[in-house]
Amino acid sequence: MQIRQNSRQKIDTILLWLTASAALICALAVLISYFFLPAEFNHLGIVSNLGHQSRLTLSRIFFWLLIASLGIVANQQRERLQGVITQFFSAVAHPLNLAIFRIVFFWTLCQWIDVGSTVKLSRLPVELRVPTFGLDWLIPILPINESLVKASLYVLFFASFAAMMGLFTRVSAWITAIVGLYALGIPQFYGNVGHFHHLVWISALLGLSRCGDYLSIDAIFAAWKRADRGVVEPPAPANAYALPLHVVWLIIGSVYFFPGVRKFWVSGFDWAFTENFRYHLYRKWLELDWVAVPRIDHAPVLYMPMALVTIIFEAGFFFLIFFPRLRPWIAVTGFSFHSAVKYFMGISFWTLQACYASFVNWRGLFVWIGNRLFPKEMYVVYDGNCKLCRRTIATLRSFDLLDRITYVNALDDEALAAHNLTWLDANATLADMHAVVDRDAWKGFAAYRALSYRMPIFWLFLPLLYVPPIPTIGNAIYRKVADSRTCSLPQPPSQDAGKEMPVWRSRPLVMACAFLIAINIPFGLAGIKSAWPFVCYPTFEAILGPQRETLDIVPLTATGEEVSLNKALKDKIPGNSYRGLVRHILTDNEDAVEVDGNLSQTEQRLQALWKVVARDNEGVDQVATVQFYRMTLWSPPEKWNENPAKRDLLFELKV
Repeated sequence: MQIRQNSRQKIDTILLWLTASAALICALAVLISYFFLPAEFNHLGIVSNLGHQSRLTLSRIFFWLLIASLGIVANQQRERLQGVITQFFSAVAHPLNLAIFRIVFFWTLCQWIDVGSTVKLSRLPVELRVPTFGLDWLIPILPINESLVKASLYVLFFASFAAMMGLFTRVSAWITAIVGLYALGIPQFYGNVGHFHHLVWISALLGLSRCGDYLSIDAIFAAWKRADRGVVEPPAPANAYALPLHVVWLIIGSVYFFPGVRKFWVSGFDWAFTENFRYHLYRKWLELDWVAVPRIDHAPVLYMPMALVTIIFEAGFFFLIFFPRLRPWIAVTGFSFHSAVKYFMGISFWTLQACYASFVNWRGLFVWIGNRLFPKEMYVVYDGNCKLCRRTIATLRSFDLLDRITYVNALDDEALAAHNLTWLDANATLADMHAVVDRDAWKGFAAYRALSYRMPIFWLFLPLLYVPPIPTIGNAIYRKVADSRTCSLPQPPSQDAGKEMPVWRSRPLVMACAFLIAINIPFGLAGIKSAWPFVCYPTFEAILGPQRETLDIVPLTATGEEVSLNKALKDKIPGNSYRGLVRHILTDNEDAVEVDGNLSQTEQRLQALWKVVARDNEGVDQVATVQFYRMTLWSPPEKWNENPAKRDLLFELKV
């Protein structure tokens, strides 16, 4: 048996060396080809095309050899990998980590909701609706009108806000996901898919988690129930709080994976080691009429490595997150990656960046801050036989971020002795809550004010606690409540006394994550970027040249003079949707067909575009003819003054 195992290891090692060597040879061959087949020596397009095709073939061979090498390594290290995967799904975390991610995520969703732009789209003619992949049947029956769109967006906002605050958290999260399918889906049917599907996915996943157990309104009510049973401790670290965060990492990884793979599969090494990346920059700069500074397009030594790192990062993210030591680095790289894309290309994926809050160990961070802000421990002594006191302490502990307060039951002599608090007056500690640091003690309202220093959620209101007449009113209210409270022993144990936390099972969450990723795989493999709610995120996979096409609308009078309108089309249609509609019109025109023996679909859309332009626009009454041109533009900034490079008449509309 041992001999067979040793033989297999030798065979695997030989195969690994062979595949890795072959992959290296392919990579070197591609790199060498850049010196022998330079594009500038080509005048007829033959050499460069031959060079690209040969490099693409070698790139794909390299790809499969790399996959084979990684497969051999995985087989050799299968026991270790099994342990890594098991640890990934069985890890535990403090509920604070999941709670802060919940707050950040739903706050992001609230900020993302754009009522104005979505309502603008709902007013557009039906002819301008472009069905996403597989949803052609939905367009004729999907109700889109201003009233319904506004109502759905408001429901989405309030559901997201409720989930952020932790009010009926799981129900609010599910309402967010369900309503979001419609409300966030509206902009997807007007030419441009916005690629924020993860907002709906993660909302649904959080609806299957216990993300409302900490820093939430639900946590307050849960704390009261626990306090009535005599339990004032908040939920302990558990797998229920780690697994949802890890599932979010998998979702982010699946978002990156297919764009990274498709860049390499479609374009090979040429995507990184040619001028392709600078032309992607130029295209975005032309769209935004803006140029990034510094001009990295003038430095191949900068933008080529950046392009290569992009492919490696996107393709490797999904797998690297399984390794705890690499996790912080991959998180920093991912956040920096999006920041760089925003800075150099003007493309913002800030809703995806917000999801990086899931990588932060917030509990460890706040404890570290607390230890440095408050080196000395504070003790809060309360009456454990008082129902109101127990509820108060349980609530405070659900919001104690810095963990620099130790809560001690005044009736627990062992705890008092352990923390050197026996010098306190026993009757006084039962009459009033005490806050103690060393030998300094505060009681009543003053105790609440003292502990507020160590509770970040109270910092905004802390100055008010010192402004007259707040201290007088606070003391009066505290005295009245404290003197009127009665002794209330914890409820006697019952059959469910041991179940301090609600039952939660991980299987639905894992199955939902597996479903989302599995059903999205075909979209990713096929590179389908125009779909909802499953899609391949932007790949930028194509090799671009120095030109791009757009649409030019020229209104003319009866005498042929151009009419200047005060409102352009792009001012009436949100920018991304406008560019998406133009792209579809130019693409569809290549194989335009007549509809009902009349106008083609492209011509119908052009007519609809003119209706949008003409709406509430001064000078329209002078227009007799509208000409639509396919306009070719130079994308390098140095040639913008030469635009347009070419114009071709698409359609002429008689008004």
